[in-house]
Formats: sequence, C-alpha cells, structure tokens
Amino acid sequence: MTWRVPYRIETERLVLRVYEVDDAEPLAAAVNASRAHLSRYLPWARGPEDLASARRAWIKSTRNEFDSGDEYTMGIFAREDGRLLGGTGFHPRTEPTRLDIGYWIAADARGKGYVTEAAAALTWVAFGLANARIVSIAHAPTNSTSAAVPQRLGFVRQDEPIGPCTDGADSVEAVVWFAGPEMLAREPLASIPRPRAFDAAGREMEWPA
Repeated sequence: MTWRVPYRIETERLVLRVYEVDDAEPLAAAVNASRAHLSRYLPWARGPEDLASARRAWIKSTRNEFDSGDEYTMGIFAREDGRLLGGTGFHPRTEPTRLDIGYWIAADARGKGYVTEAAAALTWVAFGLANARIVSIAHAPTNSTSAAVPQRLGFVRQDEPIGPCTDGADSVEAVVWFAGPEMLAREPLASIPRPRAFDAAGREMEWPA
C-alpha cells in the first residue's frame, strides 16, 4: 500500500511536519522537560537524558522512514512562532488500509487542545489524501488524557483486543478507537476545516472534489 501523506500540514494554530536536523535541540529539551508525564506510557521517554546529538541521528532515521513509507513521524509546532509542542504521525498497521495516529505533548503545552487539533487534521489527511479506510487511536486503559482525544472527535471504541501497550512496568491490552471515512461528514469532524497540506517539495496538495 502506498500512502499519500503530506510532509507538512497546517491547521489554524499548528504546523505538523517532518522533523529537520535543526529541531534536535528543542526536541531533546522538550522530551527532557516532559518525562514526568510521558514515561508511564512511552518507554522511549524513560531512558537517560535526551541529547541533541542522538536526536539528530534519530531525525535522519525518521526522515528515511517517512520517505520510504514505513513510518510517518512528525513534530507538532506552533504556527505562530514555530515552537515545538510535541510529536505525532501515522503508523501503518497490519491491515493494508489502516493508519494509526500516535501523539505526545510537551509538558508546557498541555491542556490547550493541541493534540485534538492535530489528530483531527491527521484524520482528514488519512481519508482525504492518504486513501486510508480506517484511522485508529490506541492507548492504555488508564490513560484518560489520551482517551479523551478520540472521544472528542467521534471515534468509536472497539470491543475486540488489538494488542499490548505499556503502562508503567506492565504490558496491558490496549484500548483502540476506530473511525471510517463517513466520520468526516458527521460532527464534530464535519465542522473542522480541512487542513492545508504540502508535499516534500513544498507544493500545496489539492484535495479531491
């Protein structure tokens, strides 16, 4: 499956884009300042102090994965001043037409609705440009903050198990939410404007009629 995923997405307040090497220092700083609320559910946030040098190598790796279509890792940035707010992106899953949205938010950017805004934009992109048939969001059962995002956007919680995730030192069965293309015609997604999307060369991508 070839996914048509933009390299840059613009919403009212946010820019979602592939990381650049110059993002290494603010990314490392944001992760280090956010470990207290990230580490319970994200194993990568439990390691030693994040270093910009390691992040530079990681950014190059994620860009290669983006170009090859293996993973679509993006940063969340403030549209007004370019400040790094968190991370997001698509994870292609076992079904050939499903994209899973992942996200994290920096400690000083919590409580402002940025993750919901980013997930809404990615849902529009997944169905309108990338040709996905299902968009999913998964989280640990105790992660009520993450659960609030698909709930706000009208995703439907699934009853069947989908696989494990991390909750502290434990491996637990993840809770998963699905959305289909028909969700774009329903509230609240129907009232959320389509984002602007740009390809690797910076050209704006046209939405299908």
